[in-house]
Amino acid sequence: MTGYRLMGSVNSNSDDIIKDAIILAGGFATRLKSVVPDQPKALADVSGKPFIVYQLEWLIEQGITHVTLAVHHLADQLQSFANNWSDERLIIDCVYEDEPLGTGGAIANVILKKKITGKILVINGDTLFQFSLKKAQFLTNNISGLVLIFASAKKDISRFGSIQVDGNYVTSFLQATEIHKPGLVNGGAYLMDTSLFKNKKIIPFSLEYDFFPSLILKNKLMVYILNKKESFFDIGTPESYREICSKDNLKDE
Repeated sequence: MTGYRLMGSVNSNSDDIIKDAIILAGGFATRLKSVVPDQPKALADVSGKPFIVYQLEWLIEQGITHVTLAVHHLADQLQSFANNWSDERLIIDCVYEDEPLGTGGAIANVILKKKITGKILVINGDTLFQFSLKKAQFLTNNISGLVLIFASAKKDISRFGSIQVDGNYVTSFLQATEIHKPGLVNGGAYLMDTSLFKNKKIIPFSLEYDFFPSLILKNKLMVYILNKKESFFDIGTPESYREICSKDNLKDE
């Protein structure tokens, strides 16, 4: 794959203002293929607009001015979207993965190739959020070397990774079990100190399996629990995609 634009070094070294974000958009969208067979999830149509547009509008509201799409599957479509983006409030570019790198590897690939420093917001490419970044990031101000995970209480955690917490810290992180019960789930949004990736190699690894457990042991995985109005919704399955498409006003949910 050629033609992917890598911009110069990006500096996010202020504790007070987060300006840079990564959208993890390289997945194969296996569960969604029955309803979105030939597009990345991020470009799935929702009420006449690609889903990613809603994400970008929210990021602009949070003060984000630069977004990198971590891409692999159907990357040319996402690159074309980035090339045609015309809102001057937000710069978009793409970093391509030569092989699927997993959630952790994708983040390391962006941070190391673009030499990003400071703190950065990372979000899943199939999830729309409603929380205030400024309201949440005070938890990490003046604290280095950690990740703040955004979590939400759900009545049914069967298809989500669930977490247990003690105060502001995560004490355990469990993968989706398909067991129908209430609990606290990983929302798929993270405020990260990029220094954590300084010595990482660009190889496939998972945030959930490989990275978060080591942070828990070091007391470096913090949590911000979203209230009902701040919570998230996603298009990860045909059912959740149809539900999102039926909403009259996404911002009012």
